[in-house]
Amino acid sequence: MDQLTFVLRYVLLDGHVLKERLFSFIGIQSHDAVYLFEVIIDTLKKWDINITKCRGQNYDNASNMSGTYIGLQARIKAKSPTAEHIPCSNHLPNLVGNAAAAFCASTMTFYTQSNVTFL
Repeated sequence: MDQLTFVLRYVLLDGHVLKERLFSFIGIQSHDAVYLFEVIIDTLKKWDINITKCRGQNYDNASNMSGTYIGLQARIKAKSPTAEHIPCSNHLPNLVGNAAAAFCASTMTFYTQSNVTFL
């Protein structure tokens, strides 16, 4: 099952204490930016969180997430212009590894004939 990990980082009302909390794992049916945007907006509404107060967003570098014009970050930024996108550098090696392995026939054979899978 594909899941969207929903983590929020926020400041308490006193303005001094920064918190970061895992709010939820949300089962998703698609990786499409429009669908993910709707899931995020619906989730924020459920928790009564106003998207216009968003100041930052962090996703991997996949085009559906980071796309400048139609990616998820662009859709969030249209709702909250102060929500700057900061690409997650931790995901980059995984994306590079997956892309490189997809073009190597011996690697693909190894992973499809064994119990080993990519993370």
